[in-house]
Amino acid sequence: MELLQDETANKDWQNNGVSAESLCQHFSVRRNTISAYLNELCKGGQAIKINSRPVLFWDRKQLEERYEIKLTDHEYASLKDLTAQLENPKKISPFDVVIGSQGSLYTPIERLKAAAGYPGTGLPVLITGSTGTGKSFLAKVFYQYCVDKGFLAEGSNFVHLNCASMPIIRNYLPAIYLAIVREHLLELVKIVKDYLMRQMVGCCFWMKSIA
Repeated sequence: MELLQDETANKDWQNNGVSAESLCQHFSVRRNTISAYLNELCKGGQAIKINSRPVLFWDRKQLEERYEIKLTDHEYASLKDLTAQLENPKKISPFDVVIGSQGSLYTPIERLKAAAGYPGTGLPVLITGSTGTGKSFLAKVFYQYCVDKGFLAEGSNFVHLNCASMPIIRNYLPAIYLAIVREHLLELVKIVKDYLMRQMVGCCFWMKSIA
């Protein structure tokens, strides 16, 4: 894997693709063993494969970081196809699917992006709106944006907590809003904290409908 990364990090990476044959000679290992290993790296999203003669491989992360894009495939018909995507990527943001992303919701979405990229762990976000206006949908899109940009790790959870359906929260909401029963609030925080720790949260969306 290190050899693959080193060759991809080379400035002239197009002429430094790694083949199964070159690795066989380098490590003195059978070709079918090396080929199986390289193909596993591709399937696992760690390597890029070009179906040329010979078949060539590059480190995926190195290419994505160099060109600041996210490749859509792990296997390409030719080096030309890979280079074309690297140099002319289709820059599609998860927010592009949101109606109004280039209109009425442009400013709110830009604020969401700014919150996600805030130094440290980002900023908490409050999404408000009437029932049925798409708050939950926007929260999920925001989560996907954070994953795509690397603010959250791949596989991070999106935890949707519907306060209205959780008795422990519903029962204590009046106390929370009025700040009367402090011990109840602390108990609630502990319960939710324990739950979130078990979920290994990446992004948590709290939903509360107020009549």
